[in-house]
Amino acid sequence: MRWPAASLAALALAGWAVAAQAADAAGYRLTVAGLVCRLCAYSLERRLKALPDVAQIETDIATGTVLFTMQSGATLERGALARIVKGAGFTLSGVEPLDPTSSVTPADTARKSAR
Repeated sequence: MRWPAASLAALALAGWAVAAQAADAAGYRLTVAGLVCRLCAYSLERRLKALPDVAQIETDIATGTVLFTMQSGATLERGALARIVKGAGFTLSGVEPLDPTSSVTPADTARKSAR
């Protein structure tokens, strides 16, 4: 099926182009020991947002999980990440790249670990 140009433009304006760009972004799941309150999470989020090219951060204190997305084409330097987490008073227990097609959130992680 061939799409008319007007339909393609409408899809792009509706966010389809944005979704395609987001799929190129690198996402990571951090496991952080010591996150016990919302203030702890805010402190860590603020420091992580200072990293160049961080697009989005979401923290779940119940599981000690931090999900974050880098801007398209950006890379993560694990040593800098570990220094930031330690400087905030926490221990980085793990770093796992996320599948760019996944829509997992910390809330999903909490539900899964509660089972």
